[in-house]
Amino acid sequence: MNLTDVFYRSNQTETVGIRLTEAEFEELAAGVRGLEDVRLKEAAEVTLSLEHTEKGKALIKGFGTMILEGACSRCLEPVPVSLPLDFCRIVYAPEAIPDEEQKEEQQFLTEYELDAKGLILEELCLSVPVKLLCREDCRGICKKCGQNLNQKDCGCDDFVPDIRLAGLMDLFQNSST
Repeated sequence: MNLTDVFYRSNQTETVGIRLTEAEFEELAAGVRGLEDVRLKEAAEVTLSLEHTEKGKALIKGFGTMILEGACSRCLEPVPVSLPLDFCRIVYAPEAIPDEEQKEEQQFLTEYELDAKGLILEELCLSVPVKLLCREDCRGICKKCGQNLNQKDCGCDDFVPDIRLAGLMDLFQNSST
């Protein structure tokens, strides 16, 4: 999407809808830290509003909702997550970038071309929870047999000795024989 008009025409505003399919998400998210363990559950529509603010500078506002699915961090069951996207970004024309730091923050902009899906993906990375849980009180899986403890107890001994006291435990075991 070319932003030349938005950068240089006063009062220029454009609104566009960006549709991201499951296949596109998978391709874009491949190797992106934070998105490697989630997938887009259904196609998403994100609306971008592009607004001229001053010569060579524009404001991008985006909003929409994405439904992702990932594995629970404790029990590994699939967890659907509804992520609302609502963001604002200032972008600059190539010759108007104020400093090197701003240039690095515009990786989704090449010359005057906006990679809208790249921008959405970047914003999504900032919204995905670090730890997905199927529910707050998820009990996880048994460390010995792998049984999902939310479904039923397995009966395994869940005592885990403190390795800092292992020498002391050896003393008690040797004295009892």
